[in-house]
Amino acid sequence: MIDVFISCVPPSSTHQAGLRIIKPKDRKPFIGKYKTSKAKLEENSMLILFREHRPEKPFDCPIALDVTYVYPWRSAETKKNKALGIIPKDTIPDCDNLAKGLTDVLTTALFWTKDSKISDLRFRKFWGDEPGIRLVVYPLEAAQSQPPVRSQEKQQSDQRPPQQDQRQGSSRRRRRASSTQSVAPVAPVDQKTRSALETAGSQASSSPVGSSCPTVSTPSVPSQDDLFRQ
Repeated sequence: MIDVFISCVPPSSTHQAGLRIIKPKDRKPFIGKYKTSKAKLEENSMLILFREHRPEKPFDCPIALDVTYVYPWRSAETKKNKALGIIPKDTIPDCDNLAKGLTDVLTTALFWTKDSKISDLRFRKFWGDEPGIRLVVYPLEAAQSQPPVRSQEKQQSDQRPPQQDQRQGSSRRRRRASSTQSVAPVAPVDQKTRSALETAGSQASSSPVGSSCPTVSTPSVPSQDDLFRQ
């Protein structure tokens, strides 16, 4: 494991900043680096700083890389922020571009055989009282490289047979459909109508069955002899 802090001003130029389209004579243009560019100079300075901290043998296994850049305070930094000692840096350059430049330097310094060995990478940048670069490199074991364990509920849902999931899904759809069916609104009953209904109900319950129905006389139908007789 390598855990080192180098007191310096972290680079502000990125890997992309040093790239230029070079157009040589009688040849096709290509993307390369100027040897006198600021990015190239900072890359050489980083190489000198980290070379003495490289391992005896380059890592040839999955590794984790944890990098922290602490930049010096800005000239217009407030006293409130300085009192905190360190605050996150949310300005350029971007973390991904800085990480690319650093991993290229460490690959050249033989920290590992090739940068594809980095399977766990974390990069942070801050403003702070103590400018510098902290670098932590360690090999990953099999237990550390396992993906995070999902919740028990998710695991149980994955272990259920597919038929059970289909039945539960269909029952949920039926319940959802029944709960979303439209119900016709009931018109409100005013006080006068309610009183009339209550009075009619009380009269019907107090009178014998059939007493409230009027008697209708059925007219007699004349016979055929009566019709001829008329």
